[in-house]
Amino acid sequence: MDNQLRDLDALSLMVQRLLFRTRILTTLCVLLGAALVLLVLLGAAAPAPKVIEATRFVLRDVSGRMRAELSTDEFGPKLKLYDAGGVERVQLFEADKGASGLILSTNAAERFGAVQLFATTDASALLLNNVGHQALVTVRADQAGPSMELLDAARFSTEIGVSKTQVPATGEHRTSSAASIVMWGSDQKMIWSAP
Repeated sequence: MDNQLRDLDALSLMVQRLLFRTRILTTLCVLLGAALVLLVLLGAAAPAPKVIEATRFVLRDVSGRMRAELSTDEFGPKLKLYDAGGVERVQLFEADKGASGLILSTNAAERFGAVQLFATTDASALLLNNVGHQALVTVRADQAGPSMELLDAARFSTEIGVSKTQVPATGEHRTSSAASIVMWGSDQKMIWSAP
């Protein structure tokens, strides 16, 4: 019976040790799990950055060519779009003194664009050019009033609407009404007007 008692005591001691180790392992697992949950919650609660700041952003196509550029310089912000050959085709800009504009170009030679739209604090204008700026249509609205100018390759022009002229004999400056037409020769001398 002594052997049985000793065996029972040894077995009881082993069970107690196993229970103690199980409690320690359970406690460690709970603590590690809580730490893991806390790390996940803290990571999820951290706000994602809402602002990315720079003075220039470049967008490239899959071939690595620059296709768009958003930048700012001493004159103000600009958005430029480029064709596959790297030629600037579109420029949208805002200048610090209240001016803004849009320039659309057809090729690299059209540095100032085939179509230009400008707005300032006191005027706005739309300019349409052909290749090489040989012909020009300008529609403008400013403090003097609305006007449209047509200019051909030979430098003859017609102004419809408000125009400013100077009388050669007297040097007097005149501003016409919106209901007027003035035609100019290639030498910039008036060749006809109404009224």
